[in-house]
Amino acid sequence: MTRAVELLLISISFVIITLASSPAVATPTKVALTIEGDSSSIGIRKAVVGAFGDEDDVQFVSAQKTIEQLGIGEVTTTKQAKTVAKKLDVKAVVQGAFDESAKTLTLTIFNGSSGSSFTLPVGDAKSAKFKKAVRKKMLSRIAAASTDDGEDEEAEAPAKPSKSDAKEEKAEKAEKAKTAKEEKIAKAKADKEEKAAKAKADKDEKVAKAKAEKDEKADKNAKVAAKDDEQGDEESDKPAAKKDGKAEKTDAKKVAAKDEDEEDEEGDEDDAGADEEEPPGSLRLSASSSASPTIGANTAAIRIDLGASMMGRSLKFATSAVDGAPSTYRAKPQPGGHLAAEIYPTAVSNRSRLLAVGIGGDYDQATSFTAPATDGSKLKVKERSYSVGLRLRLAFGHRPTAPTVTIGAGYGVRTFGVDHDSGMPTGVPDVNYKMIDPGLTLRVPVGKRVALFAGGRGLLLLSAGHIAEGDQYGRAHVTGETATAGVDIVFSRFVALRIAGEGTQVDMKFAGQGMLSTMLDGDPTTIDVQSARDRYYGGQATLAVMY
Repeated sequence: MTRAVELLLISISFVIITLASSPAVATPTKVALTIEGDSSSIGIRKAVVGAFGDEDDVQFVSAQKTIEQLGIGEVTTTKQAKTVAKKLDVKAVVQGAFDESAKTLTLTIFNGSSGSSFTLPVGDAKSAKFKKAVRKKMLSRIAAASTDDGEDEEAEAPAKPSKSDAKEEKAEKAEKAKTAKEEKIAKAKADKEEKAAKAKADKDEKVAKAKAEKDEKADKNAKVAAKDDEQGDEESDKPAAKKDGKAEKTDAKKVAAKDEDEEDEEGDEDDAGADEEEPPGSLRLSASSSASPTIGANTAAIRIDLGASMMGRSLKFATSAVDGAPSTYRAKPQPGGHLAAEIYPTAVSNRSRLLAVGIGGDYDQATSFTAPATDGSKLKVKERSYSVGLRLRLAFGHRPTAPTVTIGAGYGVRTFGVDHDSGMPTGVPDVNYKMIDPGLTLRVPVGKRVALFAGGRGLLLLSAGHIAEGDQYGRAHVTGETATAGVDIVFSRFVALRIAGEGTQVDMKFAGQGMLSTMLDGDPTTIDVQSARDRYYGGQATLAVMY
């Protein structure tokens, strides 16, 4: 009996010593989690909880019922978070909010005396990419809560990074290096294209200028020859008795016409033969005694154009993102209406002036643009542009076939906005460009009835609209230009037909301050969408009324 008691006491002592020397079992960090806007069908909370593994030592507790019992509604302050934490006996409180329309999740982690928030895009809550981003951002904040538990608890040794974390960090560094390389290649390509476009524009401008000078010279020569032929025909129809006197008069007119041409080109030569003696009874004309200048379409005081237009658009993004990258939007030319007007008050009061000052403007609106919604339907789009400003027109002579140059500058707006009344999101951002548009237009007649014109305007952008706001692609450096060319067919002094082609390009380089330009890969420190190029192309056919 005594032997059995001794063995029992020895066994009990061994068990006590073994339990005393065993390491303490680690207690997981309890975290209260609630997400507004979530449901069982969406499954955001389930995805967040599922992002953590056993090695993370984190235990999530539902806080929604407790928050409702406390009458808080939603945890927004540190004081409310402490109340919930004390009630549930947790180390941290996580308040989430899911925006289904923007597909974003905002989490605020309260760990004692402070709160920290961050926002993530939610493309697919079940994806490994989303769970990885949630786990990485929450672990550091939850760890801060567990290490700041109070002065009465023992400090634990910092956790060593696991092999999986090291592997993820290495992969992330490789991805950043790849993105930097792609950005460098894209920038070099864009610079090369820009230089090529500039060289082509300079070449085209030189060719157009040379052609205009050649056409002007040919027109002057043709006019002189036509006058000679006309005057010769008149002489053959007159009686022989008046032939000598008419010949002298015709010679004098030729001299006057040549003098007038020389004045238009050089402006500093005297009348030919002004100091020479003339036979009695002869008739001498000079440029100063010529009739008032003929009014043509090139020097009209008032011109109003009204007609139809066609306009197309393409919007393309330069991006380094693989998943969720914005797609290119292309729309074929759509019909619309076009109105333009120019008024030169100085030309109304004095038609003989070669320099005219006035105002001008134009308005264009398309009628059938659409944009695709996320559910596959098509939403209506409002597309319009208008500009109004000052005009300065210079004519190189009084004749209807004289070339003109018009310089102007004004205020312009171009809008492309989707109808959001349906509530459906689209992948096409709204734009509302506001700008100052200095420009120049050259008009060169190639006869009495036809004239060619070409011009360009620089677009000094003041703002770009919704595309440059924080919830889209953020602040951007924006530049643009517009080119126009066409033909005028003149039916009379008062009516003409104009056919024109037009192209506009707006380039945007994003600064990386918008959600859609930085959060495609889950890393807000990198720029995923670097730039965008917005192009509009089309033309107009209008009937002009002139005075």
